[in-house]
Amino acid sequence: QRLNGERYVPPFDFGSLEAAPGIFLNLNTNSRPLRTVILLLAFFAVAACTPAQPAATGAATAPAGTTRLRFAASGDLRSLNPIFNDLVTSTLELNFLYNDPLWVRDQRGTLVPRIAARIPTLDNDDISADGRTVTVHLRHDVRWQDGAPFTSADVQFSWQAVMDPRNNVGSLEGYDQVARIDTPDPYTAVVHLKRRYARAVPASIPPLIPAHLLRNVKLDNAPFNAAPVGTGPYKVVAWKRGESLDLVANDGYYLGKPKIGRIVVRFVPQVTTRAVMLKTGELDLAIRLGKICRRD
Repeated sequence: QRLNGERYVPPFDFGSLEAAPGIFLNLNTNSRPLRTVILLLAFFAVAACTPAQPAATGAATAPAGTTRLRFAASGDLRSLNPIFNDLVTSTLELNFLYNDPLWVRDQRGTLVPRIAARIPTLDNDDISADGRTVTVHLRHDVRWQDGAPFTSADVQFSWQAVMDPRNNVGSLEGYDQVARIDTPDPYTAVVHLKRRYARAVPASIPPLIPAHLLRNVKLDNAPFNAAPVGTGPYKVVAWKRGESLDLVANDGYYLGKPKIGRIVVRFVPQVTTRAVMLKTGELDLAIRLGKICRRD
């Protein structure tokens, strides 16, 4: 998949997905919904038992005639603030739909840049010879969904927020190896490690949050946690805890506006219920159906 001439790699670590025996794909390859599914297949391990149904009118604000994808996840997110949303409590890295990371892994496990302009290495001198300093160069064209530019101050603030004992984050692993982050200019962040750390790239920088909105805010109960402003391809429209997450395409996304206009995520814990919703046309996709969903 290419967006604005660049190879698009989904911000998802495929190594974190479990194999789901018995899952298969059975969609009409000429259907418009399937064309919208192709992009999201890169995000998640998915399966469908029936052809995707035509989009219907919904409550979210989305352009008339927009394509829509409805899929089910087994569990809700702890928070829409990505620093609180760890994989222990999340069945999917759904926050990556609305908030991009510095870098991601492709299907071969290779680290590739996203908000970062390039991957720091010893060869390009972005990792110091002693392994204790990592320089991260940022893209200049990334903006938060409220229009503010993404800068190195956001990288620094995100790490400071995770390390702040007042914020109840799930884990400090990797982040606690950092002594400080300097910001010599808006598009350069310099990570100083306490000691050599083999996983400094990518594990020393946490999920990214906007400094201009949250610097003087108590994060544990901030309104941002339910109505985030991110940098990703989709904007959060509504979150009904335990029920659904509604998102619309981000027109200003730096890699180009997504082809899928709207995504509706339903939180459905029961595997059998997800399978029934697929068969009745309430969903286009579902994940981890095990052996329930089989060819007729």
